[in-house]
Order: sequence, then C-alpha cells, then structure tokens
Amino acid sequence: MTIDECIPVIVTPRLLLRPFAIEDAPVVDDLLATPEVSETTLNVAYPYPEGAAVAWISSHDQQARDDLGLSWAIVRKGDDLPIGPSALASTSGMPAEVWGTG
Repeated sequence: MTIDECIPVIVTPRLLLRPFAIEDAPVVDDLLATPEVSETTLNVAYPYPEGAAVAWISSHDQQARDDLGLSWAIVRKGDDLPIGPSALASTSGMPAEVWGTG
C-alpha cells in the first residue's frame, strides 16, 4: 500500500489537504525554524533540527498503515506549496466495548 492509498486527499474551495511529499521537506524545515510557528506546536522542538522534516515525512505512510494517525500538508490550490500541517491521531485508547461501533 502506498502513502496515497493510506492518506486520502481532502479538497475544500481554497485549500487541499494532501499527503506530504519528500519534496516538501525544505518548506517544512523553514516553517519550523521560525520561533513563532514552533511556539504553536505541542511536539516540535525548537530549534527544529535541519533536515528533520525528511524523517518526519517518511514516517507518515507507516503511521497510517499502523493506524496511529494521518498527517496532511495544507496547501493553497493555486501553488501547491505547504502552508502548514494537519493531523488526526489514532483513537486506540478507546474502551473495548465501543470498538467497531463507529
């Protein structure tokens, strides 16, 4: 299963949520090197290590396959450049009595 099969594309009138691509890594590195952006995250260290985005992006397809969560690049439709991330975490901590009822 490829990353495109694991992580769906979501389309809105102005934005596109799509899987991150390795080619997005320099943009992610630049975004997270900014203190103002880094301060709004819960799980990202500052300063963000240069090149760390490649490892982070590379982990997304396995996380999706393992049902640990989904991550998307938020991009404007006009230029397809990421302006930020969005994620949905797994709900694996739910009690057994509700499994399979969603």
